[in-house]
Amino acid sequence: RLVRDWSSDVCSSDLTYSMVERFLERDSEDHPQCIVVLAGVNDINRWDGQRGSLYGPGALIERLRALGVTANRRGGRTLFATIWPDDDFSDEKLAAMREVNEWILMRAPYEVPGATSIDLMLTMTGQPGESASFLLQPYHDGSHIHLNAEGHKKVAAVIAGNLPPK
Repeated sequence: RLVRDWSSDVCSSDLTYSMVERFLERDSEDHPQCIVVLAGVNDINRWDGQRGSLYGPGALIERLRALGVTANRRGGRTLFATIWPDDDFSDEKLAAMREVNEWILMRAPYEVPGATSIDLMLTMTGQPGESASFLLQPYHDGSHIHLNAEGHKKVAAVIAGNLPPK
């Protein structure tokens, strides 16, 4: 059961650095038991292909890690979910997405105390997180990346079934 929904504060064009900033600001007042992190497509979309860039996969992974570590320090758990590509990702951006998804699936549960991960991309696209596929027809709004109402319901059901234990 979701006790508080912050999705109204997060828009589909958000970047992970602003998500981390908002989490740190509200964390002084709110102490969520679990945070769900499905983020990074917009960072990769803005990435210029240069290693060390603010939007590159290395920086993105560091922000995701920081978000999970901060949640753990405040008594919360983190559920990381794999991401799917934007419809205009270049081969280089697809490789960056795969790098982020590999971290989510293979390293996040070991590098972030209290974290678990799920391959949401597998559920939503029919392909595992290390591949690159668009959302299945019943789950997108026509854009192949943004969820429709049925897609939001599916994501909520998958997340509810995979929340980390208390």
